[in-house]
Amino acid sequence: MGFFKATSIFLTCCLSVILWSLGAAQADSEKWLESKGQHFIIYFYPQTDTSRIDFILSQADNYYQQIAIQIGYSRYQNFWSWDNRVKIYIYPDSTTFVKKTGQPEWSKGGAVAYHPNLKSKVIISYDQQDDFIYNVLPHEIGHLTLKDFVREEPLPLWVEEGVAQFLERDKVKYVHAYMKKRIQENDFVAFKRLNRYDIRQEMDPEKVQLYYAQSLSLIDFLIKNYGSLRFGRMCRRVRDGTAFDQAFLQVYKPEITSFSALEKKWLRYVNGQ
Repeated sequence: MGFFKATSIFLTCCLSVILWSLGAAQADSEKWLESKGQHFIIYFYPQTDTSRIDFILSQADNYYQQIAIQIGYSRYQNFWSWDNRVKIYIYPDSTTFVKKTGQPEWSKGGAVAYHPNLKSKVIISYDQQDDFIYNVLPHEIGHLTLKDFVREEPLPLWVEEGVAQFLERDKVKYVHAYMKKRIQENDFVAFKRLNRYDIRQEMDPEKVQLYYAQSLSLIDFLIKNYGSLRFGRMCRRVRDGTAFDQAFLQVYKPEITSFSALEKKWLRYVNGQ
């Protein structure tokens, strides 16, 4: 399926993978123009269409609201506002992005939960790519929102990457068809392995695309079948210090009593049973 060419799956960086040296951005300070929204500040080069920047700001705010609702994250304070707004640096093209940030050529963007030089959350990407507004931007906002929710407590990487993909345009629909085919061929990642799998060490693009697809499929299954509030309760328990495995089973019992039971229910869900 064309949608799942490897280059469409892992082009955005995992949260905290990039440690973007702001030396390049600071050196280019005379080039950056600035546009401020309620939750985001966008920095862009003068040649960028400002109407496009306005649209990006609008979409970013929509994603900010949507992903919080989907993962059951009730905010009781003014998160990501005023001095806490997320800074988005948009380079004009891929060549400039790679040169200035040191990211690999396949990267389309990345995020850090806190950049010490800027004292803020940061998203970096570039213009002139079809994926930015509808895939890269919601992906990185998803990462940052989940990180806000659980803070420094660890979640399995599949949870982080599944949530990050959740608002990408049409992704769930394509993932469902892709995973159904893989499952019918008995070619998927057993949950016991998935829960401990660090895909960042994997070099096989086929395995990478399967990992990302399965991660999103599982998040979709959990939220659609058991609701956002339940997922949020699980995240809060992790945030408060409960290990993920324990927090998950505490919240999803009695419907899910073990991770093998989760795998069986998910397989039936994908197969439409």
